[in-house]
Amino acid sequence: MCKDSRPEAAKARNGQICEYAELLIDGDERLLEKMTSNLKRRLKELNINHGYITGPPQINNTMAAFRRKIPSLRTVDDLRHWIRTKLPEKRYLLDTNYLLSHLEQEIMYLSTKFIGSPLSSWTQTVFFDRMAVDVDDDESILDICLPGVDDLPKLTWLFPEGDF
Repeated sequence: MCKDSRPEAAKARNGQICEYAELLIDGDERLLEKMTSNLKRRLKELNINHGYITGPPQINNTMAAFRRKIPSLRTVDDLRHWIRTKLPEKRYLLDTNYLLSHLEQEIMYLSTKFIGSPLSSWTQTVFFDRMAVDVDDDESILDICLPGVDDLPKLTWLFPEGDF
């Protein structure tokens, strides 16, 4: 989403998200604290005691930082460990990110609450599958973690990368 190779219109649309992503990648503790505090508060409001957080491989360090701040979150590292120790006969799921991503999508599809990222095709898949079974209370991680920030894209079921 933030790669230089993206079309100019897409980069312009994603600009603010990419700025925040860059700050997190650079280890901005103040931003991380603000975002995790907001996420903790929302999970408490929803009475959710455990969650699964995921993202593209480029932000695994950010996901791990979220987990350190919110120990009840699980990540792909926990999923890998669980498969290795509890389902060793299913280790083939770890062979590629593609298989693991499908498993994560299924976890999100079956979850009580899905908090997704706008402009993510991965989120779109989960979001659309949940809408197909009349689950329509999903929320945007950006709205939760960065309330009051103007011009962030909203979570919508339309595929985000239309014809620019």
